[in-house]
Order: sequence, then C-alpha cells, then structure tokens
Amino acid sequence: VPSWLTFEHLNATVAAVQRSNYLKGLNSPSEQAVDLSDESIQYFQSPLLTALLRWCQTVCVGYGLSVSNFTQSFSDGKVFCALIHYYFSEALDWADVRPTTRDLHNKPKEQIAVEQQDKPIDGNWVGVFSPPARVSHELRSALEGEKYNFELVESAIQTMGMVPHLIRAFDISNTTPDEKVIITAVAHLCWRLLGMQTERRAVIKFQKAWRQWYQIHVVAKKEFAASLIQRSWRKFVMRKRVSKLVARRKAEVTIANAIYAYVLRQRFLRQREAIRSIQTYWRGVLDRRDRCAKEIAASCIQAAVRSMIAEKKKRQEDAAVRIQAWWRMEQARFRFGQLKKAASITERFYLAAQVRNSFIDMRNAAVKIQSFTRMMIARKAFNQERSKIISVQAAIRGQLQRSNFAKQKVAAINIQRVARGLIDRKLAAAKRDAVRRIQFVARVHIAHNKLRDLLSKARAISCAARGYLARKQLN
Repeated sequence: VPSWLTFEHLNATVAAVQRSNYLKGLNSPSEQAVDLSDESIQYFQSPLLTALLRWCQTVCVGYGLSVSNFTQSFSDGKVFCALIHYYFSEALDWADVRPTTRDLHNKPKEQIAVEQQDKPIDGNWVGVFSPPARVSHELRSALEGEKYNFELVESAIQTMGMVPHLIRAFDISNTTPDEKVIITAVAHLCWRLLGMQTERRAVIKFQKAWRQWYQIHVVAKKEFAASLIQRSWRKFVMRKRVSKLVARRKAEVTIANAIYAYVLRQRFLRQREAIRSIQTYWRGVLDRRDRCAKEIAASCIQAAVRSMIAEKKKRQEDAAVRIQAWWRMEQARFRFGQLKKAASITERFYLAAQVRNSFIDMRNAAVKIQSFTRMMIARKAFNQERSKIISVQAAIRGQLQRSNFAKQKVAAINIQRVARGLIDRKLAAAKRDAVRRIQFVARVHIAHNKLRDLLSKARAISCAARGYLARKQLN
C-alpha cells in the first residue's frame, strides 16, 4: 500500500461512510463501532489493509455487494463500479453495470453447468486430454457482463486521471486475480476518490464564502441606493405638493378678488340706480312745486329750462356711459392680467415638472449604466484572477501528476516484470507437468505393449513345452 494512504485517514473515512449509511438505514447500530486496530480481525495482520478492506465493505453495503477479500470479491468488477459510483457518479452510471457470475449463484446448477458432449477418440492427444465443451448462454452473458463492467471501470479511471492502469479484464475476469495487484489498484483508487471528495468540499466552501460576500456587499449597496432614491422621491413629492398648495392658494385669492370686485360693481350699480331714481323723483317733486307756484311766471322759461335740463341730462348720460365703459375696461384688464399671471405660473410649474421628470429618468439610466459597467469590470477582473489561479493550479497539478506518474510508471514496470516472471514460471511449470504426464502415459503404453508381447511369447513357449511333454508321454 502506498505511503500516502494512512490508517488514520482510512479509519476516519470508514466512520463517515458508516454514519451516512446509518442515516440511510443501511447499517445496524452494532455495525457502527468496529476497532480496526484489533489483531483478531486484521487482514494479513495489517491494520492498513484491514482498514482498506473495511472501507470497501462499508461503501458496498448500499449496493448489496459483499467484500471478504482482495481476490474473488473483485473478480467481476462490480465492486470497482460501486466504489467509483459512490464518490464520482458523473463518471459511471450504476444502471449500466451488468449482471455477472456472482448473480448466478442463486440459480439452479443446471442453468450454469457446462454441457459436455463426448466424441470418439481419433488417436489425437489433444482430443484425449481436452474434450469439447459448450458454455451455457447465461454463463456466457455473465462473462461478457464482467468484461463490460471492467470496460466501464477503465473508462471512469481515464476520466478521473491520476490512477495507474492496473485493472484488465482478461487478467481478473473468470479467474483468481493477483491479490497484490488488486490491493495496489484499490489503494490508488481510494486515494484518488478521497482526493476528489476533498476537492469538491473545497469548491463548495469557496462557493458558500463567495455567496456570503456577495450578499453582504452587493445587497448593502443596493439598499443604500434604494434609500437614496426613496429620499429623493419623497423630496420631489413634497415639493410637488407644496407647489400645488401655493398655486391653489393663488387661485383662491384670484377668485376671491374677482368675486369681491363683482359684488362691489353690482352694489355700485344698484346705488347708482337708486340715486338716479331719487334724483328723478326729487326733481319731479320740485318741478311740480315750481310748476304749481310759478305756472304763470315760468311758462316761458319752462321751454328753455326743459331744453337745458334735457341737454344736461344727455351730458350726464354720456358721462355715465363713458365712466361705465372705462370701469368695465379696467375690470377686464385687471381680470386678464390675473389670468395671464396664473397661466404663466401654471406653465412654469408644468415645464419645471417635465424637466424634473426627464432629469430623474436620465439620472436613473446613468445609475443603471454605471452599475452595469462596474459589474462588468468586476466580473472581468474576477475572471482574469480566476484564470490565473486555474493556470497556476493546473501547472502545479501537472508537475505533481508527472512526478507521480513517473514514480508509478517505474513501480508498474517493476510489478509487471515480476508478474510476467511469475506467469512465465507458472506456464513453464504447467508445460513441464504436461510433458511429464505425456511421457508417463507413453511409457505406460510402451511397457504395456512389451508386457503383452512377453505374455504372448510365454504362452507360446508354455504351449510348446506342454505339447512336447504330452508327445513324450504318449511315445
């Protein structure tokens, strides 16, 4: 197991997965607390291997898989698929995992047995020691499912990266895999999956911190801008109300002045008519008195007086008509001046309101443009900083990956050299055993033929001896 995979880290990871499984209702409370340092349950007397095996068992509980060792339990590839899907479900879909020979154990043996058909021996040693066999359809499908599962594992490992290519279907499927190779592959896969989990947690923390900073600063700025807008709007509404009250007051004063002038004019007209009536009546009385007293003396003067009175009355009427015309002209001019003044005030207020509204619209548009520009500048600066950080991280990770890959490549070459040596020695031993068996059978066959010849010769000799003895007795 590589040195960067520690017992404490694995123990903490197993505890976290067990807590998650217990919350999901997958583990019983008795399975939650297991002391991995106890020598009675250790795998090969190694706490680290025991912790690694316990990690595989804990993760595979939710997938209904049992893991008891690093050989047969990993021979169908479903355990690798479960480990990858638990931590990195984007790289592997559990629905794509196919059934394997492990799923056929609960079926009757007649469905998975190998059907054999004997053929007559034609004298060929291959036909004697390798009889023809035909695998059932279910078993063939299960073996193809194991190969497909290992293809899914290889594709997921290529997607994740930083994991050496140690898992091959033809080395593991339908056979007992090499335990050291499986332990090495599982250790590298565990390191990579736990590292990706740590990276995801770091990204989530960074996103939470960014959202909090955004809420604190940007929302505060928006609230301050909203308060400024509300304060300006209240001032504008107040000014508008005050101006309306002033205009209303001026209009009321103008209307009151006009009504007062109209009342005074009507009163003056009534008084003038009353004065005229009184004067006419008094003149009539005086005329009647004078006419009664001086009827005889004033008969000649009456015509002249009447003519003078008529002329005077005409002049008075003309003067009254001129005074009335002048008074009406003055009243109309005063009323026109008041209306003109009110119209100019209304027009100035309307123009001021239009200018104020256009200024507020332009200011709001300028504020929006400034906010959008600041947002674009901040986003561009953030993207530049983020690209620089990503470039630095990519360079560092590339350097680390190249150094790790060089070390892993040297280790894999050494492991492959040892594995090929073991495979070659096993093949040589198998060939040597086959040759010995063939030689033994050949020697047995030759000895059998020699024994048969000796027996036939002995029978002939015994027959000849018995015939000779019989003929000798007869003679």
